[in-house]
Amino acid sequence: MELMGDAAMARREAPQSARAQSGSFGKSSHSLAAAREERYAFLTEWYDPTAALMWSFQLFYYPKDGSVEMFDVKKHQKFLKRVKYNDLDPKDLYIGNRVNVLSRQLNLIDYGDEYTANKLGGKKERTLAVIKPDAIIKIGDLFELIHAFDLIVTKAKMTTLTRTQAAVFYSEQQSKPTFDNSVHLLSSGPVVAMELMGDDAVSVWKKFLEYVETTDALREARAQFVMDGTESFGHGSVSLAAAAKELQFFFPAKNDYGPPNTATFTDSTCCIIKPHAIAEGLTGKILNTISEAGFEILALQMFNMDRANAEEFFQVYKGVVPEYPGMVNELCSGACMALEILDTNQEQSFRDLCGPADPEISRLLRPNTLRALFGKDKLKNAVHCTDLPEDRVLEEERYAFLTEWFDPIAAVLRCFQLFYYPNDGSVEMFDMKKQQKFLKRIKYDDLDPKDLFIGNRVKVFSRQLNLMDYGDEYTANKLGSKKERTLALIKPDAVTKIGEVLEKIYASNLIVTKAKMTKLTWSQAADFYAEHQSKPFFNNSVHFLSSGPVVAMELMGDEAVSAWKKFLGPAESSGAQREAPQSARAQFGTDGIRNFGHGSDSLAAAARELEFFFPSTIGYGPPNTATYTDSTCCIIKPHAIAEGLTGKILNTISEAGFEMLALQMFNVDRANAEEFFEVYKGVVPEYNGMVNELCSGACMALEILDTDQQQSFRDLCGPADPEVSRLLRPNTLRALFGKDKVKNAVHCTDLPEDRVLEVEYFFKILDG
Repeated sequence: MELMGDAAMARREAPQSARAQSGSFGKSSHSLAAAREERYAFLTEWYDPTAALMWSFQLFYYPKDGSVEMFDVKKHQKFLKRVKYNDLDPKDLYIGNRVNVLSRQLNLIDYGDEYTANKLGGKKERTLAVIKPDAIIKIGDLFELIHAFDLIVTKAKMTTLTRTQAAVFYSEQQSKPTFDNSVHLLSSGPVVAMELMGDDAVSVWKKFLEYVETTDALREARAQFVMDGTESFGHGSVSLAAAAKELQFFFPAKNDYGPPNTATFTDSTCCIIKPHAIAEGLTGKILNTISEAGFEILALQMFNMDRANAEEFFQVYKGVVPEYPGMVNELCSGACMALEILDTNQEQSFRDLCGPADPEISRLLRPNTLRALFGKDKLKNAVHCTDLPEDRVLEEERYAFLTEWFDPIAAVLRCFQLFYYPNDGSVEMFDMKKQQKFLKRIKYDDLDPKDLFIGNRVKVFSRQLNLMDYGDEYTANKLGSKKERTLALIKPDAVTKIGEVLEKIYASNLIVTKAKMTKLTWSQAADFYAEHQSKPFFNNSVHFLSSGPVVAMELMGDEAVSAWKKFLGPAESSGAQREAPQSARAQFGTDGIRNFGHGSDSLAAAARELEFFFPSTIGYGPPNTATYTDSTCCIIKPHAIAEGLTGKILNTISEAGFEMLALQMFNVDRANAEEFFEVYKGVVPEYNGMVNELCSGACMALEILDTDQQQSFRDLCGPADPEVSRLLRPNTLRALFGKDKVKNAVHCTDLPEDRVLEVEYFFKILDG
């Protein structure tokens, strides 16, 4: 290989750390047992899928003969007698890794004694390696070199950074003259970020960079790009502290996912480099063979698969091929690498490169295929590739969410994984506590993919599930990478146009997740505009914002900040009429202050401004505008909100001459829904359905000015059954927007004596 050269010599020249030489556990690092025979000890965890329990073991490894032994920590007894085990490579014995011992996937949690910590961990370091866009085409060669330098790749991900992300990554170099060039290069195409582990990894990787920069092969690769010679082909952390910070940027802790992967899910197929091939240092050779065959790698990422996911991934082979259990064991035996390969041939093309599943047959019939070159047997055959054309994208296309559901019968909060398959609209649920399937995959047409965002509530077979977090990195990248939240504030001059505004928001593919009509005091308006205090327009802006009711909304959607700013148009309404005549400020604004609405300038500003109106911790923000006088209650039901009918309903109410005194969105839980509809219990057969509907998602409560104590607003709503409404009162809300007696668009107060009580229930009790 061109890049190998004097790699071994360069590796030997890498300096040894003083910390490693001195040790970190005091004067004596050898226990009595270790003095008799060398033995490495580890604290490990193993998840038992049969008992749905996590077991803790001490794992002992004897390097002299490669034997292993296990001790049950809880039972304080030997679990596995010492036995020779050739499939465990000492290089895999590092904290954070997963090793396969006699079909058990053990997570190495910590060193088990001082001797092992000093012997194996004293010099072990983690560092970040980034391969920049100019060197991506040599990624296979670089993986081979990394293996030759005795460094282990523990994490890897191909990603494309935005200019903003690249600037954040290089923020410490902002004052340097090369800053702009560095940011431009790092965001000019895909990069591969890796976590490397090994003895003195920080200095070894820096030595690696110096060595590779001098090779002819890399110079040839870089010649294909417009480079001025000031930028290195890769990046390495300068210290352990920098490594920790930079690794957090690309590979953040749980519940955060970092920059997204580069998967396209179009004209592509899946390839998995299996754990045994990774452990044997074959990754680079396999990547090179794929590239040399003319295939483009669109996405690359390392994963540690658990048994449940491995079984699900290989489900199509269950009962079909006798190797199924072994295939599952291999896939979850250690880190694997998933690749998305550009392959427009729907039948064979990339499969031809992989070769027959049995490497022995491959070597006889197709000696230049991946499995012939790198496979060992039918289980350890180097790579998995998609067998069926229809599974090429489906192997990856599944959205996963962590959800919560309150079980009203048991009065218990239950946690589930919800899986949604966009190809056919089917769903599946997994019980997190019991570690077993709760709902088998089944088609479910009532779940709209647009409703799948964190913080929302969705109904799946009568269960209201709160979407708490993304369930995997793929879902977070696919659905959440461009998702933003921003504040939309409708100023006093445009509140009467709120129906039109909501219609346009829906047409812009933005989702209103929170909304509240409020009246700001002068002081509150001044606080909101505090950063403009030195500007000449400050007093006029504060005066106008506090002159009447406003409607504050949290909007969510792809690039919501810029989408809402585009919706508004230029700040000065006269300028908006010239430059963006279709914008809201052009159509509804008057000048630079009476300009329809406000939008956050950035994600940071959005977070701050949303906290002002919708605090996440203490307090409730500015109060609602409910009056509780000469008014009645109207609830726009969750199905109508989800169907984008909110604006149309508000417009119909306004056009009928009714004034909205208060407006607010709520997520009602079952207990509150039952209490609110208590008057209907045992009276109408739809009671249970009414409760289910009200707590199935966000609803919008309205206080409507209505001095007619008997009928007036009820007449606009129409009969409860939309079919009856369409026959008798075709212009009523339920006739126009209802579907059936439960999903009938709106609830309105039926009894005159309940009018204020129902308004108070939402605007005093639920907003209290």
